[in-house]
Amino acid sequence: MSQTNANIAALIGSRICHDLISPVGAITNGLELLALGGTQAGPEFSLISDSAAHANARIRFFRIAFGIVSEGQMVTATEIVSSIAGVFENKHRVHWGIKGPMPRTVTQATFLALLCAEQAIPRGGMIDVTGNSSIVSMAINSSKISFNSAYWDILDSGDIPENLPPAQVQFALLHTVLCSLDRKVTINAGDTNFTLSF
Repeated sequence: MSQTNANIAALIGSRICHDLISPVGAITNGLELLALGGTQAGPEFSLISDSAAHANARIRFFRIAFGIVSEGQMVTATEIVSSIAGVFENKHRVHWGIKGPMPRTVTQATFLALLCAEQAIPRGGMIDVTGNSSIVSMAINSSKISFNSAYWDILDSGDIPENLPPAQVQFALLHTVLCSLDRKVTINAGDTNFTLSF
């Protein structure tokens, strides 16, 4: 993927997230007003409220992972943790062990790497993120590790299959982002765990 195409993709990602965050936020605000007005909180109300909160979190996560990034931008640890928690809250658990703010460029690479790691643990598992702005490491543990080399090889070669599914676009984007950071990914895999660092 050329740098121009990557920039266009990031602009599209930013535009979509920007246009979606307002209506989702309006739904959340509307629900809060209904609750303040004494609306009975039943299962339907809870379902809508939970869905809106989940959508809001995913948009914030995707804005960082797929959106446009400028040099010098930073992301606070609080924003990182809350964005991750809203996306990885069920069978995939993520522990963020990096203290303090992170450059948005490195955070973007980390979020894309989380999406890649998620694909390798379809039964769920634990992802422990450590390091700092100079090096990020992930330790992934699960009852089963499943690598699809057609996707994981992209991180090393940059060769993108013509039939790459949309659900695997993070592999192509992570390679591009790491190249812009002048970094390479290192992976050591076992049967029930693997490490990923860059």
